[in-house]
Amino acid sequence: MLIYDGEISPALQSGTLEWLVIQRQDLFAIRLYDKENEKVDQFTGFPRYPVQSDWHLKARCDSNPEGTTIPVTNVLGQVDRDSSPGTLTFRYDNKLFSVSALEASEERLFLIIGDETNQTETYQADRYMYVDKPGEDGYTTLDFNKLYNPPCAYTPYSTCQLPPRENRLSLAITAGEKRPVDWDGLQL
Repeated sequence: MLIYDGEISPALQSGTLEWLVIQRQDLFAIRLYDKENEKVDQFTGFPRYPVQSDWHLKARCDSNPEGTTIPVTNVLGQVDRDSSPGTLTFRYDNKLFSVSALEASEERLFLIIGDETNQTETYQADRYMYVDKPGEDGYTTLDFNKLYNPPCAYTPYSTCQLPPRENRLSLAITAGEKRPVDWDGLQL
């Protein structure tokens, strides 16, 4: 019986368990879920900074030439060349910062951002965020309150992307999700 043909991975189920095949370049794995996990039922939310209007910023998009890609490394050390439609430049505390945006959909861009809070308060590698593509005026809004942790913050069994070098900011973004805690309340 063929379960994975290299393109479509059906979800298989048995009782409370569900699994599927995932592929990361030439590596394959099984992703397994238990739909009756008591820890999931006890979940009360992610630790996060209070929402702050100071982190709701206007950003200019400087478009890249059609077909531009940038190297993005994952936690396994694999490098993919992801489509980058442009660079978003924003001002915070009277300083300019820029991040490379990745293509997410026709309407949205995907950002992988590292910042100074990764050292102490937020997940050590990075955080993710989606933003609307710029309007006709070339601007979009970055709401850093929407930064969220990648799956790698919660499990060693995921293959998260790391921020491109240019997206490692010398700025402490005190907004969005903080470093997760384990079930005993200890910071991971």
